Amino acid sequence: MSRRDAAIHKYQRLLPEALASRYGGSPPYTPAQVKRTVSDLGLNEHYDEYACLLFCDEKALEPAVSVSYTHLRAHETVLDL
Repeated sequence: MSRRDAAIHKYQRLLPEALASRYGGSPPYTPAQVKRTVSDLGLNEHYDEYACLLFCDEKALEPAVSVSYTHLRAHETVLDL
């Protein structure tokens, strides 16, 4: 398993509960909330854009997430895991 895949699996496993306890409710969360939670939990921040794809509203991603890949390709990668 690649580091990227391992990071995404940890995001999927750990972030839902952490985000809900910090910010209440369920997704979508803001990119700032997701990135802060990734950092506070000590998770791999290099791939936090994938965490944003999982837990943020698509409209909120455009200004907050700088990506070197297309949104569609990243979304497909997350769905394939």
